Amino acid sequence: MNLIDALGLDIKILIAQFVNFGILLFVLGWFFYKPILKFLDERSEKIKSGVLKFEEAERKLITIEAKEKKILAQASKEASNIIQEAYLKLDKQKEGIIEETRQAVLKIKEEGKNELENQKKKIIREIKEEAGDLVVVATKKVLDIKTSVDKKIVSQVLSEI
Repeated sequence: MNLIDALGLDIKILIAQFVNFGILLFVLGWFFYKPILKFLDERSEKIKSGVLKFEEAERKLITIEAKEKKILAQASKEASNIIQEAYLKLDKQKEGIIEETRQAVLKIKEEGKNELENQKKKIIREIKEEAGDLVVVATKKVLDIKTSVDKKIVSQVLSEI
């Protein structure tokens, strides 16, 4: 007792402060800790969803590249077939018709390449836009969380002082 009196502490006030501190911890835990955990879980789900969308976009890009190769091979095969037919009909037709056929084949092949290239660029642009949107959303969330964590740390330091 003499030590407590010597330090100038009042037991009743000390117990009241402990009770108040316990109530404060409960209130902070109930009103701040749980919502922050909920927010972090939602953020985690959004990031997982973004990663899944990105992986799906990658799979689509791989599929499109495979289709592009297939279409180019088919276009090349069709071009070869047209040229072979032109050579078979060479005896029956004039050289002008053969040249027109070659030009048509090259034009078809070029249009096919252009169309595939345009589709590829469009998909890549869409993927970049989605990835950019996901990065912006994730950055905003990280900055929001950092700000709230900083505020929490400052409030803890002030309460300790």
